[in-house]
Amino acid sequence: MAARKNRGADSLPESWKEKIKAAAIIDRLNACIDGTAELSAVQVNAARILLGKVAPDLSRSDSNVKFSGKATLIIKPSGE
Repeated sequence: MAARKNRGADSLPESWKEKIKAAAIIDRLNACIDGTAELSAVQVNAARILLGKVAPDLSRSDSNVKFSGKATLIIKPSGE
């Protein structure tokens, strides 16, 4: 069996690092909502700002749509 190489955190692509950071922020906010963690207003605002840098803001998405029968909405992350 081939040995695994320990490449460290520097080997991850930037897009993965951003997704991991966003997931950690979302987990912390969910813990606050569930009551298992306390966040100050400053921490919540900082989380909102950081998420805005790594996650798409759906309020700024293009919504030029014409309906003529059935419609299917597909939402993809901006990095794909």
